[in-house]
Amino acid sequence: MQDANEFPKKLGITADIRHLNPGLKIASGRGGQDGPPRQCVDMKMPTDMIPTGQQIFTALSLYGSVEWIRTSSGRNPVEGYIQSPHVAWRFRGGSDAEMAQLIATLVSDTSTQEEWTLDHSSRNWLLAPSRVLHECATDSLTFRKEAVRITLSDPEFCERANHDLALIISRLRDYTRL
Repeated sequence: MQDANEFPKKLGITADIRHLNPGLKIASGRGGQDGPPRQCVDMKMPTDMIPTGQQIFTALSLYGSVEWIRTSSGRNPVEGYIQSPHVAWRFRGGSDAEMAQLIATLVSDTSTQEEWTLDHSSRNWLLAPSRVLHECATDSLTFRKEAVRITLSDPEFCERANHDLALIISRLRDYTRL
């Protein structure tokens, strides 16, 4: 993990969100270095519907002070391929059980095409398509390697999951307005 002030250009996340929280810690990926070869699959989903890192950060910030975040959605900014989406983050000072239940309920109540898992059993939270988690457990691969494998083998799944993530983030953002 690195300080946001040392933010490299090739992070593999969809947006530079340092200006929203100057003390934010950002975990860096390898920016596609161990990812799929340069190939693009046309997404049917309009690009403006894909949630940016900033939009995800803003939605999660409604539920607590986000200390650290890593996102992956839409097209990989370096390589251009459609990637399997996920969001990993940590709330400053943790979060209470009631807030965790609210977020879990909002995620599970969102009508998605794919099944999603919200894991908040440790300090870092993870929101990802259940398929990636199930397959990495089955294949004994790391989460990142399994996400890359699925990205290469099933771009249609990645497109559906990106659409789902947009719905989930919209639900999290709009709930507080009810």
